[in-house]
Amino acid sequence: MSVRGLSEIIRRTWAPIFWGSLFLVIGGLRGAEKSGETGVLELGPTTPKARFSDPWAGKIVKDGPHVQGMVMARLQNAPKVGEMAPGLTVTDALSGKPISLGELNREKPVVLFFLSYSCSLSHDSIPPMKDLADRFGKKANFVLIYIREAHPLGGFHCQPGAEKFMIQSPNTLEERSAAALRFAKESQLPFPVLVDSMDDAAAVRWAAWPVRLFVVDQQGKVIFAGQQGPWFHKPTRTYDPHLEAIPEDMRNLPGYSRESLEEFLERLTNTRPASESAPRPEPTRGGE
Repeated sequence: MSVRGLSEIIRRTWAPIFWGSLFLVIGGLRGAEKSGETGVLELGPTTPKARFSDPWAGKIVKDGPHVQGMVMARLQNAPKVGEMAPGLTVTDALSGKPISLGELNREKPVVLFFLSYSCSLSHDSIPPMKDLADRFGKKANFVLIYIREAHPLGGFHCQPGAEKFMIQSPNTLEERSAAALRFAKESQLPFPVLVDSMDDAAAVRWAAWPVRLFVVDQQGKVIFAGQQGPWFHKPTRTYDPHLEAIPEDMRNLPGYSRESLEEFLERLTNTRPASESAPRPEPTRGGE
């Protein structure tokens, strides 16, 4: 990607504020991929160890520099396909009861859907996620994990047209639970609503901000790890986040799932859409 191209991306949309700053880091990831490494990326000795806290944890997302530093710090925290899932303790938004990952994946794999009310992709994703829950709910549990607001009022700006989703950043766990339940009620969400702690432990360790998808099996292994949101958030094969100037050089980082969640769940359950299962007609050669 040229310097001019990167500058244009930064100018046109908010997300490249941090993607541009990650250019060198991503270049290193690409280098590992080109050298023949596949699956789980081996982190070098200079890479900070994954952690549950950082200087941005527990703070309102204010501006571009905040986002840049936060995502830089968390980029390689996110568990990759084949790794054992890191610990996860969240709170049931309704009962206030603490919930551990082991309770979510005890009987079948669990789909973890990280989001917040002020992220427009959270709202856009609800119809396809409801459909996936209907189709695959017998084979996998689906849960929402509500994290720190992507675009709080008075904080980090949002895409034009998404201002209607901006809300006040919750200051307490009770307020965050209320925001999560508001989201669930408005979207008529059919699966449990869980809430990250106010020190953002889950969002930090899973690099989940602003929106992200994972699947963890009964043995605690990550079997699907969605690419970094928002641009590469892909619940279904046809989902389009409608964001501009996507930096193609930054797509499909090694260690993370290249397929959509829908395609993964189809493989997991040995199902495919009827249109794909039907034999394809032979191409006509007349008129060549």
